[in-house]
Amino acid sequence: MNSSPAVLEIQLVQAYREENAVYAQALGLAEKMAGGLGTRTPPDSTLTDMLAALDTIAGIEARIAPVKQLWCQQQCHPGAELRALLDQAAQLILQLTAQVQQAEQFAAAHKARLSPELDAASRGRQMQQAYGQVMTNTRMSQSCPIQR
Repeated sequence: MNSSPAVLEIQLVQAYREENAVYAQALGLAEKMAGGLGTRTPPDSTLTDMLAALDTIAGIEARIAPVKQLWCQQQCHPGAELRALLDQAAQLILQLTAQVQQAEQFAAAHKARLSPELDAASRGRQMQQAYGQVMTNTRMSQSCPIQR
């Protein structure tokens, strides 16, 4: 591997261009998911697509890890294009994080609202079952002369 600073920077620029495109895609998916919160449409496929995008970014990061290591060992400094791409990546990550946090907060609030409703429904079902057993036993005792 040619480890001259110029070659390393070219490789990093290419990788960060690719990453930023995928981050932008993930951000779009996160925004779509956040916009669909509160509707009856489950975000399953959008969430799956967003996680796949993040896996793609992890793959890019793994691929360029040796390049980054050489870059750091040589104490290189980013040129204007690489600096701009790094800044863009940082902004995309912040925006993506904000969207995911918004979705998490919505889900937690929804769960907090839903939990008492589920508890009440469960208690109601238990009461119906108990009432059904009482009614069955009452009918049996009324219809069976042996139990009188």
